[in-house]
Amino acid sequence: KQLKHARGKPGVTAFPVTDGRLFNAWAKLESKSNLHEAKKILDRGMTMYPKDHTLLQAAGNIEERLGNVTAARDLYSASLHLEPSAPTLIAYAMLELRSPEKKDEHKKPNVTMVRKLFDEALLIDPKHGPIYNALGNLERREGNADRAKRLYEDGIEANCTDAPSVYHGLAKLHLSMGEVEEARSVLQ
Repeated sequence: KQLKHARGKPGVTAFPVTDGRLFNAWAKLESKSNLHEAKKILDRGMTMYPKDHTLLQAAGNIEERLGNVTAARDLYSASLHLEPSAPTLIAYAMLELRSPEKKDEHKKPNVTMVRKLFDEALLIDPKHGPIYNALGNLERREGNADRAKRLYEDGIEANCTDAPSVYHGLAKLHLSMGEVEEARSVLQ
């Protein structure tokens, strides 16, 4: 409301908003208690800033939390078409793991596609710790302990962001293999 009033007054400069960061912050706050209101906020932001890929990613997250998997998939895809980013690729990959497209009656995740999404995220941001953690966790669940260990260690060597999640993933891997002392060593 104040912004509308400021625009109409001579000599009053309105805050120069050039992207959807304020809408993202507002929606994130609102999403803690009201997902539908957060969706409305993001819709308004996407109307004002249709080229802001972060708004599309955030809207995808809200749709996913509301159970609208197809809408979430479409929004993540639209965000990636505007600007590929590691967080959006991770969100898309995790969606595919949790809610795979119905291509067969077994509804199993397309692990090959998920790995490609994670690999693309690593190419974009090789210091993004959540990629190493998510991909390492996938490989651990798929029974590829050596590949999982290599991924966690690569994340640690890359001095990546959110290093604690990578150390935690490596410790979980050791525990899953009965290597309690190794897990303890990783976390100390």
